[in-house]
Amino acid sequence: MEIFYQAVGWIGMAIIVVTYYYVTTGVWGVHTRKDELFNIIGSTLVGINVYHAHAWPAFTLQVVWVAIALISITKFQKKKQ
Repeated sequence: MEIFYQAVGWIGMAIIVVTYYYVTTGVWGVHTRKDELFNIIGSTLVGINVYHAHAWPAFTLQVVWVAIALISITKFQKKKQ
């Protein structure tokens, strides 16, 4: 089962890095729904890994990262209406 948590963490990390690269290079816009959704997915996967490892500072970072992405999506939705 340990390999599952490691794989989940690595996949989450890759999603976060690719998202950051795409936003930084202008492939994706900043604070778009796609950008924030990928941040939520990546952070959730990394969060599962660090929760399993009892790495509480890293887990807290992932929770905050997801919360910020959710706030951004909410603001994006309000601007569209």
